[in-house]
Amino acid sequence: GHSIECRICAEDTDNNFLPSTGTVTNYYPSEGHGVRNDSGIRAGMEISMHYDPMIAKLIVHAKSRDEAIAKMTRALTEYKINGVKTTIPFCLFVMNHNDFVQGTYDINFVEKNYRSTTIPLDEKMAVAILTAYRRYARNNKSISFTHGNNNTSKWKLTAFNE
Repeated sequence: GHSIECRICAEDTDNNFLPSTGTVTNYYPSEGHGVRNDSGIRAGMEISMHYDPMIAKLIVHAKSRDEAIAKMTRALTEYKINGVKTTIPFCLFVMNHNDFVQGTYDINFVEKNYRSTTIPLDEKMAVAILTAYRRYARNNKSISFTHGNNNTSKWKLTAFNE
């Protein structure tokens, strides 16, 4: 069989992976056959700048590499966590990148392929994002978006205030 592990961290992937602090407002990890979630958090807990930002290790197992990638993509799409930014979008980017799928990546994969604010949006990624949004919208009566300085990283605030 094949296993894949994704580390779900409270990090802002659009801001050089800076830790994202805040209170976890909703937390519904993925479940299912061949899906394991090792985590020690729950809704209401604070993600502080004083600790490692890792929230969970999401691990899948399947018969083949292709099946494991598909299972991880599903698990990442279904994973729901609100209140902090996470590495889930980055993990989805990796799962859907042709070099990763084909197994032709190397240690420079992130440097060569990932641009924080300009992720190439291929068809699989668009489907994963739309599926996740539709499931979220269906399960939540109201959707609100935060504007202004509420998204400013506490890491940046601390750096500029000292």
